[in-house]
Amino acid sequence: MPKGVYQRRTTHENFLLKVKISESGCWEWVGSKLKDGYGHFHVNRVGIPAHRYSYKFYKGEIPDGCVIRHTCDNPSCVNPDHLQVGTQKENYDDSKMKGRHSHGEAHGNSVYSEQQIRKVMQLIADGIKPKVVSDKTGVALSTVYDIKGGRSWQHLK
Repeated sequence: MPKGVYQRRTTHENFLLKVKISESGCWEWVGSKLKDGYGHFHVNRVGIPAHRYSYKFYKGEIPDGCVIRHTCDNPSCVNPDHLQVGTQKENYDDSKMKGRHSHGEAHGNSVYSEQQIRKVMQLIADGIKPKVVSDKTGVALSTVYDIKGGRSWQHLK
């Protein structure tokens, strides 16, 4: 090839340059990653999660409304043999079953202590009106209603 002339790599060749195969069988994404550990890749200047690119390339289209689940529980893995299509509910249920789902005080968005929530639950059980419970405990009224309706903090029951 003449000096200064090079052959462009394909999108998939660029993808493979950012993959390192580990002893576990995972294809570790060593390119850029998002905060949650998932690989990030660009196709025609459009960002796409690396595991979704891998699934599409090796297995085909992803049905609308579906997510790509990691059977290896490794968010940076792009091995198509470790990826499967599923619903968000299946993904959530799987994370709960495997103990990867944080809730209560351990959840990153939690603003209340377990002690506060137990007090809320006791007051609700005593028949105190939600607005009074909120005022007494400092817990948002919407959260009191969520607790009362069984939509949050269920693990404490």
